[in-house]
Amino acid sequence: MSVRHELERRVEWEGDCPRAREEAGAWFLCRHSLKERGELYDLYECEELVHLAGSPPPYSRVTGCLVELLLLLTKARAGAVRGYVEHARWLLWCVERASRGNAKYVGAARDVLQELEALEGEGKGSKEAVLRDS
Repeated sequence: MSVRHELERRVEWEGDCPRAREEAGAWFLCRHSLKERGELYDLYECEELVHLAGSPPPYSRVTGCLVELLLLLTKARAGAVRGYVEHARWLLWCVERASRGNAKYVGAARDVLQELEALEGEGKGSKEAVLRDS
């Protein structure tokens, strides 16, 4: 999972670009243009999407629950959501149930949940938890 940076370690490079490999999923080239420049961001829009190689893996309930968990993590890191831990725990349950306990998927989901709990101040890695446990 990308949460553990396993995918990044498997990328092969050709100059400054990753080499498209069929066995590594679907690869697309986005020809983009700058649409807006903000104080803290730049907004680009994909003008043309070109398929380079491969095909996306089948989408399953496990994938859906993991994607939703990762979206929640992205929003939490940005400070855009609060009070999400119970929903995140339900998503972990969803991954456990849908994957029939597959360690690869459950482990990734638990890693994300731990970070979400820490961001919300409920996890073992949070400052509050460390002070509480001292």
